Amino acid sequence: AKRARSANCSTRRSQQCECGLDKHTLAEQLTVHTARACSMTSSENLVLSRLVGRLGAHHPTSVRAEALTQLSGLLDTSQGREGAELGEFLRRSGAIGELIGLLDADPPELHQPALLVLGNCAAVNVDPDASLTREVVKKLGGLQRILLHLYSDDWHTLFFALGATHNYVVDMDMVRI
Repeated sequence: AKRARSANCSTRRSQQCECGLDKHTLAEQLTVHTARACSMTSSENLVLSRLVGRLGAHHPTSVRAEALTQLSGLLDTSQGREGAELGEFLRRSGAIGELIGLLDADPPELHQPALLVLGNCAAVNVDPDASLTREVVKKLGGLQRILLHLYSDDWHTLFFALGATHNYVVDMDMVRI
């Protein structure tokens, strides 16, 4: 993630990523509900919506990679109720489908972090309701696309694919795919 972040963020002294999001404001808005036990605010939903919107194919690779890096960082720091809210948002917003679509992207800057994010979305220690995400991924054919990356010659891709597979193959329905 650090490699992707340094490659995709502006190296100027500016505190703004190429995707147009102010790094400090984004970090504050996305982590503000860490300290409280309530649902995400409309402001947090708006920030996440913008972030998910930047995953779309109409954005340049650098913008999409930065959005993936930010989602990955957010998932890395989420657990419990916060993780459940984030997982619910990602399922409800259609982000899971966007992430699955990125698995087919040619540049590793897109499919590697997509594997990481999808893998973390399936982890119970991140989202207690991860089984719901695994079901969505299964319905959308995402597990088969994750498994295809197990044949990659790129060890980074293989690493992320193994991690994601580990988090998805937790029940017999997934093992039978």
